[in-house]
Amino acid sequence: MNPRLYTIRIAALASLVLVAMATEARAADAQSLLAGVTNASADARAEAWKSAGPVGAAAIAPLGKHLAGADPGVTKAARAALVTIVAYAGRPGAAPTEGAAVAAELAKLLDKSVPDAARREVLNQLSLIAKDAEVPAIAAVLDEPTLAEDARMALERIPGDASVNALIAALDKAPEQLRGPIAASLAQRNAAGAIPKLTELARTGGHSDASWECIDALARLGVPPIRIIPRQTGFTQPESRRYMNALLTAAEALAAKGERGEAERYFASVAAFYDLPAQASVALNGLAKMGSDKVIPHAMGNLDTPELRRVAIQALIEANVPKIDGVAAKSFAISSPSGRSAILEILAGRKSEQLAALLPEAAADKSAEVRITAAAVSGKTPAEADLLEVATKGYPWSWEPAAAKYIEMAQNKLQAGDKEGARQMFENVLNAKMRSRYATAALDALGQIANPASRELVKGLMPDADLGVAAGRAFAEITGSLDNKDLAKTELLALTDQPVPVEVVSAAVNQLKKLGQDTTVIAKKKGFITKWRVVGPFPNDKGAAFGKSFFPEAAADGNKAVDLDGKSYAWKDAASDQYPAAIDLRAAFDPHDNVCAYGYAELTAAAEVPVLIQFGSDDGCELWINGEKKFEVNGGRPMIMDGNRVEAVLKPGVNKVLIKVLQGGGTWQYCLRVTDREGKPLVMAP
Repeated sequence: MNPRLYTIRIAALASLVLVAMATEARAADAQSLLAGVTNASADARAEAWKSAGPVGAAAIAPLGKHLAGADPGVTKAARAALVTIVAYAGRPGAAPTEGAAVAAELAKLLDKSVPDAARREVLNQLSLIAKDAEVPAIAAVLDEPTLAEDARMALERIPGDASVNALIAALDKAPEQLRGPIAASLAQRNAAGAIPKLTELARTGGHSDASWECIDALARLGVPPIRIIPRQTGFTQPESRRYMNALLTAAEALAAKGERGEAERYFASVAAFYDLPAQASVALNGLAKMGSDKVIPHAMGNLDTPELRRVAIQALIEANVPKIDGVAAKSFAISSPSGRSAILEILAGRKSEQLAALLPEAAADKSAEVRITAAAVSGKTPAEADLLEVATKGYPWSWEPAAAKYIEMAQNKLQAGDKEGARQMFENVLNAKMRSRYATAALDALGQIANPASRELVKGLMPDADLGVAAGRAFAEITGSLDNKDLAKTELLALTDQPVPVEVVSAAVNQLKKLGQDTTVIAKKKGFITKWRVVGPFPNDKGAAFGKSFFPEAAADGNKAVDLDGKSYAWKDAASDQYPAAIDLRAAFDPHDNVCAYGYAELTAAAEVPVLIQFGSDDGCELWINGEKKFEVNGGRPMIMDGNRVEAVLKPGVNKVLIKVLQGGGTWQYCLRVTDREGKPLVMAP
């Protein structure tokens, strides 16, 4: 035999032997991997799937049988192993044959005999590694409603013409609910080859969602809807918005491609529709970014349009169009006051040399809005009278900044010690009936100034639904500053008897305390218990105190010490002269975080009486009446007066009230009062 031929045959035989050995080794590795993935131990399963990568294609089919099994742990491990194998086969530097072999085995698992849950995972992994060879198997799944969306997403991710062509071919037979998403995938792939089919479907689909989704996809490909169907008077408002949005999308795509003229034309056509402000805003910005001269007429024409004014100003400031300066300056004399104000802002924003020539005229303009803007762009302080006029009579876009500036100037005066000047300005805010937030700020400041000259003005605003609380607080503060202290006490006490918000009563009580009045009587008249006996603090780590008894609560008497874990806790007095009559447990105890404490009080009834126990706590609480638990709530919360109500029947004689208040962190307090069932206060505590 020819020695050379003999050598070749020996080499070929050796190669076959090596291949067979490698195949057997991979099969053994696959069996080992499968044994680990199906192991009863979670640790063993994790160790197996983490090392699955090199096993490769040989493990795909065995793993496929466990991708949708009955054991969740095994299913999770099988899927993790599959992900690891795909990532390994697609790693940088991997031989193309590795990925191809894995993808081919995955594609076999798309057979309809495989459960849908497993096939869904297979489609997801194929989208990361598949090539043209696997596209037909994936495309076939588009016919199955339960997996069609997963197949579409897989095809969208797979590079190459085959996946694009498969998506285009699917458009004809896809159900309507899938046609739109396929169109979106083709737009995502920038598939110019899909334009004819998408155009056909858009034109023949009527006003269906699928038709509009094809129009949207075409727009992303740079095909404006105007080439497909004309804008129709019969469009609904949502359809008009969608048409304009598609036109904008197409304009942006065309601009990105450098097709400037067509992009400008579409942006300009949308900018003309001021009745669609969101779309017109995008169009103005598009023209500005392109540096198009067409931004000038459309933006200048919308300086008086409330919804577009700010966008128009910013577009003219940012657009790289030199002629804007000259056009704006020439338009100043013939523009409306708001237009003149906007032009000053535009020229200032552009740092235009044209601004200096307009400022003297603007500073003397008959419009307060223009004068304010002229001062602002010149770095000067606007006149108070101008700000007040615009704040009360200005356009929607001008009154609020004017009001804010006016309040700021008044507050600066107050901080500088000019109380009288500040008072006049704050009273002007109220007399001018500025919006409530500015009026509230003015009332707060007048309460701080506490000049009796403002008292009647403030009092007149107390019935106002929006300003009543702020006016009541200010009235209390001003009244408390009266030189006639007896008159102040009389009027403040009368205020606490009126049906006013709790914040107003609280403000009056604070003023009475400053005047030396015993204010506990006020809280008692409202039914509050003002004197308690308290004990604590007890541990409340992670809310563990809720529902836990630290002593026999039903037998509590406010005197007997509590013995717990070798420590004795004594009861002590706690009282409140506030309104509401809140007991501050944080001040009473240390430590005062992640703890709880109890409060005990007694109510004396002459006869049996049905009552409402109204209370609030920061944080949660538990409540007992005469040893019977009546209420409990856990969790962090602020104290709200009368935030909780429970019905009870008091017996003749002494009635025991016990409350446990939980604490996490921050404020720690509670308040409790007694009323009849209609809410009328009852005075029953000492």
